[in-house]
Amino acid sequence: DVSNTQTVTVKIQYSNDGTSLVDGMNLATGSADASTFVQAPLFGRFACAYATLATTAPVTVSVTAWAK
Repeated sequence: DVSNTQTVTVKIQYSNDGTSLVDGMNLATGSADASTFVQAPLFGRFACAYATLATTAPVTVSVTAWAK
């Protein structure tokens, strides 16, 4: 851990063609080490996680997903 915290927001995005993305719900928002479990509806042919950072401090974001 470092004293310079980073606020991260992860949202889900959907697409039918893999190019034009539409924003979905926020999956997680945090400013410290955290683990989050969220069930999200899946629409379209493609889905991706999009991370937004509040500052330029370095951060590692790991997203794991399962579809059933």
